[in-house]
Amino acid sequence: MDMLDRRTFVQMAAGAVASLNARAAEPVKPMRLGVVTGGDDSDAAIRRVRELGFSNCQVYLGSPDAAAAARLRAALDKYDIEATSLIITGPGPEVYDFLQGPATIGLVPAKYRPARIARMKQGSDFAKLVGIPGIQGHCGFFPENPGDAQFGETVEALRTVVAYCRENGQTFRCETGQETPVTLLRAIKAVGLDNLGVNFDCANLILYGIMICIIQCLRQFIDLFPDLLKYTFHIMPVEPNP
Repeated sequence: MDMLDRRTFVQMAAGAVASLNARAAEPVKPMRLGVVTGGDDSDAAIRRVRELGFSNCQVYLGSPDAAAAARLRAALDKYDIEATSLIITGPGPEVYDFLQGPATIGLVPAKYRPARIARMKQGSDFAKLVGIPGIQGHCGFFPENPGDAQFGETVEALRTVVAYCRENGQTFRCETGQETPVTLLRAIKAVGLDNLGVNFDCANLILYGIMICIIQCLRQFIDLFPDLLKYTFHIMPVEPNP
């Protein structure tokens, strides 16, 4: 490697400082606090968000038909609420613990995978009708070993969903929780699409005991959607399972 002369070094250093200063001068939008809502009565659910004093929310997907999408869009407009993400769950059982979770949650269990891919695609189409910019869901207990066949199968399933969202002009956010940060990072990189990120749920990370190093590991993907980032706090009694 060639040695830098003093003039070149100073020029490079000055350029780096100028770049940092320019970035620091960019206006930063304040983080907004939002809530999660859902239910068959869209008007009542969104009205409650406004009554609580919030300007935005994440919404659970119920019926994915066009009539339900129209009702939700009308309620969002009526109460001036922004839906930042659509939450997709099911079909089939989902048990949120370490005992039955690996066999029931997300795209990992092969038994439920085709139906859940279809459900996520339905959700993406529903979100497009409503004007929601992204969807999210749990991927499940990704195997720690990237050589495990189940890891590759789940990555391919996730890529199918994320690519579908991309065609609909949306992002897909992996709900943090079951996977360790390193494994989720590995999966995101393996999918290789630029509209894939995370919905950073602190409660899930605490529930599953994997809070350590999560910010450092997944920060670059959280930053993909800085205006959409939400912190969701769940208060619930928890009996830990090994």
